[in-house]
Amino acid sequence: LEEVTQVELGRLLAAGITSTLPYQAGNPGSGNSGTMVFSAYPLSEVARVPLQHDAYRIAVAAPTPFWLVAVHVAQPLVGPGNWRADWSVLDQVVPTLTGRPVLMVGDFNSTLDHRPVRNLLGDGFADAARTANSGWQPTWPSTGLGLITIDHVLTNGGYRAISTSTFHVAGSDHKALVARLKAS
Repeated sequence: LEEVTQVELGRLLAAGITSTLPYQAGNPGSGNSGTMVFSAYPLSEVARVPLQHDAYRIAVAAPTPFWLVAVHVAQPLVGPGNWRADWSVLDQVVPTLTGRPVLMVGDFNSTLDHRPVRNLLGDGFADAARTANSGWQPTWPSTGLGLITIDHVLTNGGYRAISTSTFHVAGSDHKALVARLKAS
C-alpha cells in the first residue's frame, strides 16, 4: 500500500487487517510518502529502498519464497529529475535480488511505454495484466474512465498472473490494482 498515513494505518488496524495479514513491513508517512506491506507470510530482510517516496525490498517466506519490491516512484511531470533518480536506484537494487523470484509492485508513475519499464520487461519481467490477458485497466486517475496504467505488478520467474482487476478506493486518486498470481 502506498501513501499510508498514520491515520490510515490506524483505520486499517481497527478494521482488523492483521487478523488476515498478520505480517507487516514499512512505515506510514505524511502526504504521498508512507509505504507498507501486509502479508499472510513471514517477512524478513526488510530494507528501505531510497526513493523519493518510501519503497522497500523484502524477502517473503511464501510456499514459493520470493523477493518483493514495493515501489512508489516519483511523479515525472512534477520532478523529472527525481523520477530519473528513482529509476537509477531501482536499476541498482533489482539485479542484487537473486536466488528466488522477484515481484515488483506499486505505483511506478510510469506506463509500459516508458523506457525504464521497457528495460525491466526486456530483462525478463512480465506485466501481470498482460500475462493474464486482462485488457486495458487504467489505474490513474481514479475518476471517470481513467487515462493510463501507472500502477503495476511485475513478475520475474516463479510466478505467473492468473488475473488482474482494478477497484475504486474512496479518497484515492488511483484505482487499486489486484493481481492473482500462481507459482509456476
